[in-house]
Order: sequence, then C-alpha cells, then structure tokens
Amino acid sequence: MEGNVVIEFSMMFLAKVVDNLLNTTKAIFIQRNKAIFAGISLSFSTFIGYYITKIVVQSDGLIPNIVASVAAGAGCIVAVSISNKLSKDRLYVNVLMCDNIVAMRKLHEFLAEKHITNTVTDTYTKDFKSKTITITAYCETKEQSKILDEYISSMNKKLKRVIQKV
Repeated sequence: MEGNVVIEFSMMFLAKVVDNLLNTTKAIFIQRNKAIFAGISLSFSTFIGYYITKIVVQSDGLIPNIVASVAAGAGCIVAVSISNKLSKDRLYVNVLMCDNIVAMRKLHEFLAEKHITNTVTDTYTKDFKSKTITITAYCETKEQSKILDEYISSMNKKLKRVIQKV
C-alpha cells in the first residue's frame, strides 16, 4: 500500500513539473508572439492541472499540496533554464559619445583588446570647439554586453550611450 502512495506522489510530482514547465513555456511563447504554440502549451497544461487538482482534492492531508507546490517551483526553474540555453544572443549596437577624446581612445583600445567589433568616427563636442570621437560598438553576445557595461560603469567620465537592438 505504501509503495502505491510513493508511486502516485512521484507521478504527481512529475506531472506537476511538466504542467508548470508547459505553463511557463506558454508565457514565453506569448512574449515571442507564437500564439499557436502558446495555445498548445496551455491545453496540455490545463489537462495536467485538472489531473493534479483531482488527486489533491481526493487525498487526505497536506503532503499532496506540498508535493505539488515543490514540483511547481521545479518546473519553473527547468523552463527558465531551458529558455536561457536556447535563446539566441542578439546584436546590440552601442553608440558611445564623450567630450573627452582620451577617455574615448582608451575605450576603443579596451574594445579592441576584448575583440568587440567597433567603429570610430571623428566628431566634435557640443560646442563645436574641439574634436572628439564617437564609437559604435557591436556587442554580439550577452557576455560582450556585460563587459561593455562594466567598463562604462567604471569610467569616471560622463558618457552618452544609445543602445539599439538589431
């Protein structure tokens, strides 16, 4: 008898993980404007959810609620982890401007050291009295964006930054 309860709770745990995985996947599909896949995920999730609700309602005690709750968290963690692994890196174009040409040259050298593609353009300061440079940096990965963010936050110069997703 006890073996059957363990098997039933194990099956319920697995079903709830899948349910929450599908529910989280549905939300991701909605964000990515994939209505058909969101609908399919919702349909399976609802079916599994009703199955789990039936088990919880018919059982005595708190254990089925605890099992379902822990499984819900596990399903969400799994879905987000899978989404992060499968998501593509996007190209972020950063246009960086500063009146301090020395700081901009250092930034250009840093980007070259880190193998972040960039172009340099001669420009003038706001008052048109002195030359400076504008850097367009093409961050192709999340890691490159993070490297650029950290460098900019460590600069003690005022910098104008325009970011565009491509």
